[in-house]
Amino acid sequence: MKYLPYNYYEFESNLTPREIKDKLVKNISEVVKFSNLSAFQNNDDYFFQGIIKSDSFIICRKIDRRKDSFRAILSGKIESKSNKSIIKIKARLKWPIYIFMFIYTIPLVFVCLVMPFKLPFDEFKFELINFMILIPYAMLFFSYLLFNIPFQEDSKNTIEFIKNTIR
Repeated sequence: MKYLPYNYYEFESNLTPREIKDKLVKNISEVVKFSNLSAFQNNDDYFFQGIIKSDSFIICRKIDRRKDSFRAILSGKIESKSNKSIIKIKARLKWPIYIFMFIYTIPLVFVCLVMPFKLPFDEFKFELINFMILIPYAMLFFSYLLFNIPFQEDSKNTIEFIKNTIR
């Protein structure tokens, strides 16, 4: 089970690193700036933007109506091995999202760990107030889903785009 939104992918291609770079350059728009402001976005028909160098790249989905908080940023390296190329890709969130995730979940984890020791088990009755102890656990579960589901979906879509582009 993955607790942090971070993935590592590795796959092979029969193309040379130069051919892979050329295909990526044709299908990915150049980044003006990784920003939330639409003024900094290229107004073209590309769905992905990035920086592509000779043996490495950074790719992410273009911002769609300011829904970019949990978009995956993929950084990859292209290595040549005999007649094949190996593409190693790391998918992660932006650093401010990790910081927000830490600030949001640490108090919840603390409450979830301390709360069982503070409950009076001898007087525990099934009343409405006792079910309120489940709220921090539900919030922790919600935060896990909030951070991971959009990231995993975006990461999967971007990897599929890269695989289809390189074929």
